[in-house]
Amino acid sequence: MMSCFSLADGISHDELSGRLERFVRACEAEHLISTASGLGVRRPHPVMDTDGRSFTHSFSLSFQDRAHCDAAVARFFAPDFPEKEAHEALFAAISEPEFFCWEE
Repeated sequence: MMSCFSLADGISHDELSGRLERFVRACEAEHLISTASGLGVRRPHPVMDTDGRSFTHSFSLSFQDRAHCDAAVARFFAPDFPEKEAHEALFAAISEPEFFCWEE
């Protein structure tokens, strides 16, 4: 899953990176993801970047398969998710999110 977005007002790159790391650690502890990227910064290119949206940052999460992804998503929003606060803090730090899922 690729997540593309801009920073919420008042949030720095370093603060968001820390929130992402906390969320990823929580996901890894419960085996909810296979891999995670770090926080990426968009560097528009006049030829290679054809998307006209204005998001500035991204990260990706990988899952074993669709069933793994579906189970993880259900867990992220479950009231007893141990790091529900980490997920909410991460989501509060971004604006204009776009999420993309695909399978290889």
